Amino acid sequence: MNRVLRLPRNTAGRDFIAGDIHGCFGLLDRALEVVGFDAQRDRLIVTGDLVDRGPEPMRALDYLARDWFHSVTGNHDFFFAEGLAEAHPAWANHNGGAWYFDIEPEDRRRVREALSRLPHAIELETGAGLVGVVHAEVPRDLSWQELTARLEAGDEMLMWDVLESRDRARAHLQDQAGEGSLNAWARRPVAGVHQVYCGHTIMPSGPGRCGNTVFLDTGAFLVHRRGDGALTLLDVPGNTGVAVERHGHVQVDLRAQPNPSNEPALEWSPAL
Repeated sequence: MNRVLRLPRNTAGRDFIAGDIHGCFGLLDRALEVVGFDAQRDRLIVTGDLVDRGPEPMRALDYLARDWFHSVTGNHDFFFAEGLAEAHPAWANHNGGAWYFDIEPEDRRRVREALSRLPHAIELETGAGLVGVVHAEVPRDLSWQELTARLEAGDEMLMWDVLESRDRARAHLQDQAGEGSLNAWARRPVAGVHQVYCGHTIMPSGPGRCGNTVFLDTGAFLVHRRGDGALTLLDVPGNTGVAVERHGHVQVDLRAQPNPSNEPALEWSPAL
């Protein structure tokens, strides 16, 4: 496994980043259709958690076979890649992994092999500068370059941080809820990178920004579980796109200009 995947600038087409899929590939199909995704020119990067909870986890193998599709590993992906489902079946079942025990042994092997190739971080060159993608978040006080160097050096503690940490995301959600001011460290941009995209922590009101970190997990699996939630797909670096919901989609515009609270405004508007 390459711990860090580096993608050159896409001079032929567009780049898109999607939040956690969680087996909801039908929603991803719809999102790509809405934005007019061109598989000959465009690229798609995902914040991880391709499997579990949703209705079509095995479609991850089909998407991973496409040369325009890239994803970091999520904590759910890593669990299967490391063969932990067999050792901890109760955890797997509790977290939406019952599907894994319903498939044939050969298909289990294919799943483990495909997910084991996912990197912990992706960086891509864009017209606005370097963009980074991890599943959970970049830990406090680390630059992007320090993060990638330590991942490539095999820092296991950091590998778990980028899979599981919620410190920055929780600070943002608490601030949104008026439960206290956002910690200064969380508002500071991650150094050495134009923007960082993450998933892992569900943003119930749409994609959220904290400093130069954008959280894209808007609860795709909830569309099938209880009817709310959405799968969000944004273009990079423009930060406009769509959120596909149960009965349609809305346009998303995550603007770069700060609002009076010093955070970029987030606008949702019905699709025409």
